[in-house]
Order: sequence, then structure tokens, then C-alpha cells
Amino acid sequence: GASEHVNDSYKEQYDKDREVTGEYRTYYSRDADGNVLYETHHFENEELHSLVSEAGFCDIVTHEEEEASSRRPDQKAIFLYTI
Repeated sequence: GASEHVNDSYKEQYDKDREVTGEYRTYYSRDADGNVLYETHHFENEELHSLVSEAGFCDIVTHEEEEASSRRPDQKAIFLYTI
């Protein structure tokens, strides 16, 4: 999920890659050498809920957790779990 409020490096990444991706919170995940691996988007809770609802799902519940990611184990990030 959107993580700029728990980790300044995500805000920097969002700002940096926005010029290329055209969308805030869409950025490129990179390896240790800076090579692009894939494009990533961090959703806000409301944004994800809206998209899932538009896809036809109902009774949507999203739980938000602050955790460390497998790619950045030393940094906090927000994870959204939606059912």
C-alpha cells in the first residue's frame, strides 16, 4: 500500500519515477545495480477498494499492516490484505 507516510525512501521513489510512469505511487522496482525488474504500484486503501468494487466484488474488507517487505527487509512499508 501507499507507504510514503512510514518510509521516506518510498516517497523519494514515487517522486522520482512519477516523471517516467506518469502516476504517483507507480515506480520501478530495481535490483542492487539499479536495473529495472518490474513496475510496481502502491494503492491507497480507498483506491484498491474502489477498483475491486468496480470489478464486481462486494462485501470487501481490507486490512492494513505495517511490515517489512521481502525485497527491503530493513524498511517499513504498508501492506493491504483484501478479501
